[in-house]
Parts: sequence; structure tokens; C-alpha cells
Amino acid sequence: MRTTDKLKAMELVLTEAESSALGDCHTNRSKAVLEAVELLREYLAELKSQDDFAERMMKLLKKRWEKAKEQCTTKN
Repeated sequence: MRTTDKLKAMELVLTEAESSALGDCHTNRSKAVLEAVELLREYLAELKSQDDFAERMMKLLKKRWEKAKEQCTTKN
């Protein structure tokens, strides 16, 4: 499997995880999901130098992560 295919799969999983966690921000599980998203974002940063797709993915994930943190903060 190519790196870009793996990154696309990760993007899909992250999108679904974020959607689910944002729908129920006040639970420990949703907070853990958002933390996992952040860890994956850091992992993708390591891949950034290997592929232009990873760099675009990082920008997208950073934007989504900031939005998720803001929404959870305002709900709690």
C-alpha cells in the first residue's frame, strides 16, 4: 500500500472520529478520541517530509483540531 493511500485512509478515520467526538464532547471517550487525533496529527508531521499529500493533510488536520478544541471548550 502506498503512503498516499495510507494517509487517505487515516484522513477518513480521523474525520469520522472527530465527527463522533464533537457530537458528544463532554464524555471521557470523546476527549480521548480528540487526544488520539492530536497524536495522529503529530505522526503525520513526521511523514510530512516524505510526501506533499502529508503536508496538505497536516494543514487540514491542524485546522480541524483547533475547531474541535474550541467547540469542546465552549460546550464544557
